[in-house]
Amino acid sequence: MAARSSRLAIQTPFDAASFFSTYSTLISASGKQSRINQIIKWCGADFDGCLVFDEAHKAKNFVVGNDSMCTKVSKCVIEIQNALPKARVVYASATGVSDISNLIYANRLGLWGRGTPFPDFVDFQKFIEKRGIGGLELLAVEMKAMGMYVSRGLSWTG
Repeated sequence: MAARSSRLAIQTPFDAASFFSTYSTLISASGKQSRINQIIKWCGADFDGCLVFDEAHKAKNFVVGNDSMCTKVSKCVIEIQNALPKARVVYASATGVSDISNLIYANRLGLWGRGTPFPDFVDFQKFIEKRGIGGLELLAVEMKAMGMYVSRGLSWTG
């Protein structure tokens, strides 16, 4: 059994645990070590638990190849997913995707990368953008059909 930390500094053993973090904590640092690196270390390389990103749209501002245009939140959300490749991921947001570039943080959806027609997000983005808003709507339909997207409409009646 691996030793883990409740404060990311004091080692205690456990069999199962949950860790909750705000995005502010995720991007912070304590001393010389960033929280994101502490969390990744705490989880361990073989972590196969679940990462749940509530209000995931807060990670939307990531620009490939332009680090100065990226927010700290977007960089950390992508970093933790890359560092924990066995982790299961849930993206929860009440905000719909109005611009395909805002979906870049959701790299675990399997819409681009190995095993898809799109080697990277940029190719996927170009493909969807060529189709306009209809492309986004078709993407939503496809994702719903595959069981990876759930949404509901609210009504003022009934």
